[in-house]
Amino acid sequence: GELADATREMLRSTITTAIGEAWSTADLERALADDYAFSASRAETIARTELKSAMSAGNAEGWRASGVVTGKVWQVSNDDVCDICIENEDAGEIGIDETFPSGDDMPGAHPNCNCVVYPVVGDSTED
Repeated sequence: GELADATREMLRSTITTAIGEAWSTADLERALADDYAFSASRAETIARTELKSAMSAGNAEGWRASGVVTGKVWQVSNDDVCDICIENEDAGEIGIDETFPSGDDMPGAHPNCNCVVYPVVGDSTED
């Protein structure tokens, strides 16, 4: 409802500031816990997930703009292995504009996702 919309807009503003000012995950976590009375674990989840999504989106945009990245490969995190991400990794190399089996084009596939996607430059099948 209205309260959820207001909270979402306040969060959006804080996260935008965090990205613009290059806050660490810990900085954003503290701001969320202090400003919104989220529990420490909820604030950490929001901070980690939102910063991962922003970083991933920035990487993807840069790769597209480079003109040399043609594909990407998902790699699961050693500390956060889940079925969703394993299936994405098992897909192997996909095109730069394709989505992984989870429907995501970049991490995070879920809250607290700590996976990475690596760019593939040129045609990796050429010898």
